[in-house]
Amino acid sequence: MILETPIGSLVFACSFGDSAPAQIQDVAYEVFPIRVNLPEGMEVERVTAVLVKIFPELDWKDVRVGFRWREPFGILGSPSSGECLDAQYWEGNGFIVMVGTEDFDALSRRLPRLALVEWECPVIYHPNGIEVHLPLVPAGTITSLHFVVAVNPIPEPAECSAWFAVDVRHEVLLAASYRRES
Repeated sequence: MILETPIGSLVFACSFGDSAPAQIQDVAYEVFPIRVNLPEGMEVERVTAVLVKIFPELDWKDVRVGFRWREPFGILGSPSSGECLDAQYWEGNGFIVMVGTEDFDALSRRLPRLALVEWECPVIYHPNGIEVHLPLVPAGTITSLHFVVAVNPIPEPAECSAWFAVDVRHEVLLAASYRRES
């Protein structure tokens, strides 16, 4: 799945074990604009949610869900995390693109059946992306993850607006997805 931004294309993919992303049939991507509640005075140009739903028929081991910038991409990312948030941003062409997802604490609280271990931190930063590594996704259940992408001009109208925009709880995104389907 590809999401276009003013500084390049984000390519989202899911793989497990030794399987290539193209071989996975049990993954759905839902992409939609989302309104976020920002502190007073802050604004963002665009916020997009990428909801990834995994529903394997058999247990999947070594699952990796994430995105990378389409190559070639010479801008290195800068991590910018917070409580229950792992995020990274890139700047180019007069824009900032910030992408956030749940951190270890948020994932382990929301998905206790995955038995995540903190020293094997599931969120991995790459210079050109982020991935969430899940050692096991059990069969017969839906496991969902998300990435929130915020775009703003540089300089931002209010500093840290994009960072606040990507700090969205998973339940809020599921509710927004449900409303869209109704």
